[in-house]
Amino acid sequence: MSQTGSHSNAIETTKSKSNSGKRHETEELVGHMLGQFIIDDYVTGGSFGSFHYGHDSRNNDKVAIKLEKKGVPQPQLHLEFGFYRSLGLIRFIPKIYYFGICGNQVWHGMVMELLGPSLLAMNDKCGGTFTTATTVQLTIQLLNVFEYVHDHGLLYRDIKPENFLFGLPNSDKWCTVCLIDLGFCKRYVDEHNCHIEYKKGKPITGTARYISVNNHGGCELSRRDDMEALIYMIVFLHKGHLPWQGLNAQSMGIKERYRQMGIYFILFYFDIFNFV
Repeated sequence: MSQTGSHSNAIETTKSKSNSGKRHETEELVGHMLGQFIIDDYVTGGSFGSFHYGHDSRNNDKVAIKLEKKGVPQPQLHLEFGFYRSLGLIRFIPKIYYFGICGNQVWHGMVMELLGPSLLAMNDKCGGTFTTATTVQLTIQLLNVFEYVHDHGLLYRDIKPENFLFGLPNSDKWCTVCLIDLGFCKRYVDEHNCHIEYKKGKPITGTARYISVNNHGGCELSRRDDMEALIYMIVFLHKGHLPWQGLNAQSMGIKERYRQMGIYFILFYFDIFNFV
C-alpha cells in the first residue's frame, strides 16, 4: 500500500528509505514468520507502527504488513483489525489476511492486501490538480465508500489523500479507490443503537488541513464532519490548494474560516456545474 506519514498503514509499491539512515527496530524481523506470511523489507514507520512488505510462504503472493509493539501507551492495531472485520469483504476495503504475534511475542502484526499508489501520489503525478472529469468520477466513488462506512456505524475521522489508495496496476482494482488506515475510526452509535452525545472540549482528531470547523472547535465528531473533511480533500485535489493552507489554525477564527470557504468554494462549484 502507499507510503505516508507517521499514522498510516499504507505501503506503496516503491520502497522508501529512512531519512535518518538509522536501522529501524522492526528490521530485525525481516525473514520472521507471521502465520503463513514472511516479513520482508521495511518501508516506513512512526509513532503508530511500522510497515513492511511481505509474502505468502505458500504461493509467494505479495502482501503489506503493519507491526505494532506490544505494550505501547495507546495500542491501536487490534482496534484497527476489529474495524476492518466489522466492515467485511467489500471491494474498496483492503482484504485482511491475518492478525497475530511475532518476534518472540513482542510484536502484533496485521497482514493485508498490497495496494498501489495513493490519491496524493497520483495527484502529484498529474501536476498537483485533477481535471473536473476525474474529480467528479472520484467523488462518486468516495461517496459510496463513506455511505458504506457510515452505514456500518463507523466514523473515519482521518480523511487525507494519503489514506486512499488505488489497486495495483494491471489488477482488477486498478481504478478502484480503497480506504485504508482505520486507526482513528470510532463508533458513533452506542450499545443501545443510539447516536453518541454531542460534547465540547474534545481534542482535534485528524489532519488539520482537512478537518471540519466543528473539529477545530473541539466538538464531538459525527458523520457530518467526515463529509465536510471529504469535501475539503476533494477541493484540494481539484484546485491544488485550500485557502487556509499556511495559516495558523489556532489563530484563525471560525468566522474567518467560513468567509474564506465561501469565497473559494464558489469557484469550485462553478467548475462542477459547468462540467455537469
